[in-house]
Amino acid sequence: MVKNSLLKIIYCLSHVFYFFSKKFLSKERIVILCYHRTSHSNNCSEKYWNVTPESFTAQMQYLKDSGFTTIYTYEIPDILEQGVGDKKYVCITFDDGYSDNYKHAYSVLKKFDFKANFYLSTSYIDSGYPFPFLLKKDIEESSSSMPLKKNQLKKMRDNKISFQSHGHVHQKNPSMVKEHIKKDINASLKFLSQFIENEKSKSSYVAPFGVFGINAKKIKTSLSELGIELAFLGNWGSVTSDCDLLDMKRIPIYGRDSFNEFVLKTKGAYDWVGMVHKFYKNNMDRISWS
Repeated sequence: MVKNSLLKIIYCLSHVFYFFSKKFLSKERIVILCYHRTSHSNNCSEKYWNVTPESFTAQMQYLKDSGFTTIYTYEIPDILEQGVGDKKYVCITFDDGYSDNYKHAYSVLKKFDFKANFYLSTSYIDSGYPFPFLLKKDIEESSSSMPLKKNQLKKMRDNKISFQSHGHVHQKNPSMVKEHIKKDINASLKFLSQFIENEKSKSSYVAPFGVFGINAKKIKTSLSELGIELAFLGNWGSVTSDCDLLDMKRIPIYGRDSFNEFVLKTKGAYDWVGMVHKFYKNNMDRISWS
């Protein structure tokens, strides 16, 4: 009850924020959408991470009808340097690498001839076993927790899907030393090399579970040493010309989002939530390290 009330308050505040600030919102912005699962299942205890195929189709139809151009994440630096102008760019990203993405989302993306970016936890691809970080939490039944297979990756690669690093083992461990972080990322890049034709594709990374504050600095140092130029560490919002390329923002899309909420998110109406989210996470980080 409390959670639902909070969501309604955030929705109303986003309406107000957009109404009063739309004249001042930068048009020089890129919308990066973050998805996870695309399943029909309702058995997920954290079902806000699961967008149904019907909702996903409606959202992609809106992007098409609204004149958005889909891009790969590695195109972002050049676009920002040249200037967004009057164009509407959207970057569609998926985390982890679920088999239902191939079964449901991929066909929709292909239908609209959209580019998309899949950030894979490579250790589990083609394993034949469910993602262990889901089973431990009993988040969803095993049949919907299965990772993608190599033959599926090959088919998707040939139809405008880019594969990038979400780490190798999807580990949440803020105490990891740089050597362990780099070893994990290198293992994922080695796996991905067999599916990447454009070298720029493998210079992008999404941190599992998100990292902030001191931990973010640690990750960024490791990424720089590995030559990775683009990363998403968990911050909310739209990407603008003054962004940190090693800590770019994305906009999470949840199964609980109404269609109107999705539209508002693509317009930057929820960007204010990112400021609150970052403040909270950075302060929690200081507390945990004190």
